[in-house]
Amino acid sequence: MKKHKDKLIGLGLILLIIILSQISNHDYEKQMENTSETKAFYIKNFHVKNFGPTSYYYYYVDHHKYQGSFYDTDTFLKKGDTILIKYSKENPSLSEVVDKYYMQKYRGR
Repeated sequence: MKKHKDKLIGLGLILLIIILSQISNHDYEKQMENTSETKAFYIKNFHVKNFGPTSYYYYYVDHHKYQGSFYDTDTFLKKGDTILIKYSKENPSLSEVVDKYYMQKYRGR
């Protein structure tokens, strides 16, 4: 009886985690529907345990500084290089990389 109850509790917790994950993902996608693009500045890349190589960048929106990150196995970027990102107008702390080769395309022009 106790084993059956423990299994039901475990199953309930797993379902709760899945539901909360889906709600969170839907909220993120909803906030990223209305975006704007800007330049961001590359900071560094290092290997994060359980997530792999991660690159970090910062950007400004209305004189406020924000920081973002993305999974990146290609570490050609150097500190201060420019990348193109889009950020949520509703919540500027949410951002995604649009073009990490942005600086290379316009270098030397």
